Amino acid sequence: MDRRLRCLLPALPLLLLTACGGGGKGSSAAPPANFQAAAQDQAVTASWSDDPSLDYWIFIGPPGTTPDNFTNTAGAYAIPHVTTPYSVSTLAFNGIPTALTNFQAYDITINARSNGGPGGPSSAPVRAVPRPAGGTWTSGTPLVNQADNLPDDLLSATYGVPYYGNNGVLAPTGAAARFVASGNAGALFYTQQNANGIDFTFFPTTSGLPAGTNLGAVSFDPSVGFLTAGPGGLASASLDGISWTPQVTGITFNINGIASLGGSWLGVGDGCNIVSVIGSGNPNQYTSWTSYSAGLIAAFPTQCGASSPASLLTSTLGSAAGSNYVVVGGTQGLLAFSPSTAFTSTTPGWTQANLILPAGVTQAQVTVRGLAYGSFTPSPTTAVPNPVGQPLFAAVGDYLDSTNTVQPMILYSYDLANWTAVALPASLAGTHLRSVAGIRDPASGQLTQLVAVGDAGVILRSNLIVATVNGLTASSQYILTPGQVWTPVTGTTTSAQLNAVVFGHFGFEALGAAGTNLHSF
Repeated sequence: MDRRLRCLLPALPLLLLTACGGGGKGSSAAPPANFQAAAQDQAVTASWSDDPSLDYWIFIGPPGTTPDNFTNTAGAYAIPHVTTPYSVSTLAFNGIPTALTNFQAYDITINARSNGGPGGPSSAPVRAVPRPAGGTWTSGTPLVNQADNLPDDLLSATYGVPYYGNNGVLAPTGAAARFVASGNAGALFYTQQNANGIDFTFFPTTSGLPAGTNLGAVSFDPSVGFLTAGPGGLASASLDGISWTPQVTGITFNINGIASLGGSWLGVGDGCNIVSVIGSGNPNQYTSWTSYSAGLIAAFPTQCGASSPASLLTSTLGSAAGSNYVVVGGTQGLLAFSPSTAFTSTTPGWTQANLILPAGVTQAQVTVRGLAYGSFTPSPTTAVPNPVGQPLFAAVGDYLDSTNTVQPMILYSYDLANWTAVALPASLAGTHLRSVAGIRDPASGQLTQLVAVGDAGVILRSNLIVATVNGLTASSQYILTPGQVWTPVTGTTTSAQLNAVVFGHFGFEALGAAGTNLHSF
């Protein structure tokens, strides 16, 4: 978790008194220069010209909130001891963290003090209205691979926290979380958060693997760091996304996708192959690479035991009916799940999902290229803090219709067993959808939106909540049919093939052919 993305606790009486005018021998200070606030998805990020010798406090609330009236303004709060940039994503009402509401106006201001003194005059309030990401996308300069000085295709992306190794124990560095992207010919990039606290700049790095290694998969696990992999089991690991250590895997198949298992990784690849990766206790060294392909192959002799076995392209970890499951997808319509405690068994622990497809389409015609999991609140009323979520799985890919034309495909499932195809516009014929990611409510963790990307710069979004706006206030409701309606985003700034989309810091990054990179914050 980015150290700047903090849940805000209710202001205590002592805290409030200190905010208005502290005691001691300190003094007040002038407000910082260049104070700005930018709206994001369920968040507002403030930035300013920092003086490390001063202590800054942010005040945020409904329109009209100031340091002088926030104690008497419902829904207004003081946030002490902030550093730039600072993202406000939750406020605490009656002790329960609640996310900022999209389309609702907030005023935000800042003041400063020195050595515990009283707060000085505040900056002029800035009004910000959070809004869903994913509707407007901005193209960055094509990323040039450090390995060959070319803008090679980017294939995968992830988002995570930089770590360092401390006597065999991993600890966060305190730096802002970052995106990491990988691709062909050893392309590997990491980001640094820009001074405005909103967007990011990509920088190239190297994996340490043989020159030209295609890195088709990259993932972050919150217990073990970053991992990237590609053909012939070649892989490299990193704690911070910048410095990478090649791994000895013992794996010979091509790894096409990696998913976090919460303390380890799951890799999937060609030939119905699946492998778990467990840390050795030494930072950046993961010596336990164990193939668990036998159970999957035994479960699906048609797709996995033929002369042309299916390739696994994607995987995820999700929960249904109170249990955790591993889910994998790939060619020949293979979309299967196993209890996370059983996929390592040599006996079949896998179940093929039931695919509810358009008329005339068979399972064998389907390719699953991307998976996402989250939970949603099936409630017709205004969302409440910490709702009890129900599972939502989404798969993207494509199939061949009766005329042998590629058609994009999105499947949704609420129970893992049954996956239903979504009706998509006929204008998208010929499009492969390649990746899907979701935004989560920063307070409850519930999904609020899904975004899918594919060929020719196609981006589709599916909102899980709807907003009712009344002037400067708004309320949100979770819809009853999440994942069933997807809308193409118009006016995007690329026609390149998009291979990966990932969510982080209240927005999306999408990456693809020839170093293409887009962001929506």
